[in-house]
Amino acid sequence: MTTIVIKGAELWWAKLDNPVNPFNEPYPHWEVQIRTRDKDESKEWKDQGLHVTLKEDDDGTFYQCNLKRKAFTKDGKERPPVQVVDMQLMPVDRAIVGNGSVGNVQLDTYEYTQNGQKKTGFGIRAIQVERLVEYKGGPGLAFEAGGQTEIVVPEEVEEDSSDW
Repeated sequence: MTTIVIKGAELWWAKLDNPVNPFNEPYPHWEVQIRTRDKDESKEWKDQGLHVTLKEDDDGTFYQCNLKRKAFTKDGKERPPVQVVDMQLMPVDRAIVGNGSVGNVQLDTYEYTQNGQKKTGFGIRAIQVERLVEYKGGPGLAFEAGGQTEIVVPEEVEEDSSDW
């Protein structure tokens, strides 16, 4: 097992506070997507064995790679979560790393065999956040505050409502 560090990657869709299992895979995991708009940087990622794909958004093209860390070993033992620290190596709340944050990602590599072929896998060990775009939660309410709520009390009650 070796360790590699991806420097200065954009961080997207970070799920680092609690393991997730969106597709009922065998094991829940923590995950993050790293992105770059630099073609040379994406080539370095590919040269290290990462699966990089080309995508497009309103700002042009970018390269992305989805990374995971399984929450359990093959033996069913619980793994520690991904460490998230700031530039001073102080802990950062894993739940607040939002889209567009920038950081360094430490990956552990491991060998495995699939269909008779030896392959290299990657697991996130730690993330060092250089620039934090704080995640504030889901979409929240789309309502505007204002006015008063009208409370209507029925005038006639046909039966005893004391059981309420």
